[in-house]
Amino acid sequence: MAPIANVVLRGRTFHFRRRIPTGLQPKLRLTEMVRSLGTSDARTAKLRAGIELTEAFKAR
Repeated sequence: MAPIANVVLRGRTFHFRRRIPTGLQPKLRLTEMVRSLGTSDARTAKLRAGIELTEAFKAR
């Protein structure tokens, strides 16, 4: 299986992982964002990662 961008497997659960841009790190006090995708299925993880990416960088 090819690696999925911004997705890491921890134990049996996939997690979304995205680096915070350097200019925003001081404001957010984070260097990266990590969220559980709540699944152990790679296909579902790929779909949920796309949703997380959209939600994470939506204009507020």
